[in-house]
Amino acid sequence: MSKGWGFKIDYAKAIADDDARIGWAELSMRRGWYKRPVGDHGYVISELWELILYFPDAARAAGLSLQDVADYARVVDADLAWTHNPELPEARQDAAGWKRGHEVDAEIARIGGWLFADEAAAKLELKRAKASRARHIRNREQYGRR
Repeated sequence: MSKGWGFKIDYAKAIADDDARIGWAELSMRRGWYKRPVGDHGYVISELWELILYFPDAARAAGLSLQDVADYARVVDADLAWTHNPELPEARQDAAGWKRGHEVDAEIARIGGWLFADEAAAKLELKRAKASRARHIRNREQYGRR
């Protein structure tokens, strides 16, 4: 007969998820990656890949050159990148440009995804993630496998 709700929590995975949330919130605050309006129509970008495509300062904060962003835009078929970011050069039309675009795509996927509204929202998420991590560590010690 089992105790509790009938399911086991994988505390190692939960703690790793909390660490990722903490890392993303800290990185967002350090680099100033928050939601921003783009264009005159009121659209607010909410994902990191959009921020990097449309705002050169965000790309530089990620350690990417404008050529890297142009190659990435070609790979993901984002023609609007040149409309919203006129500083972008033409994408390289060779294998090296294609390869670099895929590398940038993988790096953006590894770094993170969604953006916080502002610094206050990032701080709140950081506080929640740290509390969640502490709770998972405490519960792992108390309820973990014996």
